[in-house]
Formats: sequence, structure tokens, C-alpha cells
Amino acid sequence: MMEKVLVVNVERCTGCRVCELACSAFHYKEFSPSRSRVSVISWEERGVDVPALCNQCEDAPCIKACPTGALYRVEGEILVRLDYER
Repeated sequence: MMEKVLVVNVERCTGCRVCELACSAFHYKEFSPSRSRVSVISWEERGVDVPALCNQCEDAPCIKACPTGALYRVEGEILVRLDYER
């Protein structure tokens, strides 16, 4: 299976957060930055904005660390999912 990779040029990021809207619209059919798989972090003391992306780690330490069990993976899939009800 061919894996997809998202590459970000952080030097060109303006912090507009349109990537968050586009991601949530594509995956969830709604403009909701909280549901985006991309988050833009403002690093004010350095004067930069940095897009943070989920790497979909094979061992997914975030799933093990989540105290509510909201992060999970469907067996046979590589995508880490979030249960918004937890």
C-alpha cells in the first residue's frame, strides 16, 4: 500500500489556519478546526506559526496515554480516530 505524506514548508506558514478548515471540510464535511487533523500552533515568543500534523504512528502512544479512551484505532486501519463523546 502506498502511504501518503503531507509536507509543510513552515517558513511559508502565515498562521491563517485555512489548512485546519480545509482538512475538517474534506474529512468531516464541515468547517470545524477542532475536528481538523492539522493544528497551527502560534509560537509567540519566537514570532512563528507552526503547523502540527498527526504522524499516525504505528504504535500510537497517544492512544495509550489518553486518560478517557477517546483516541482509538479501528482494527486493520492505520488512522487514529477521536471519539468526541468521551
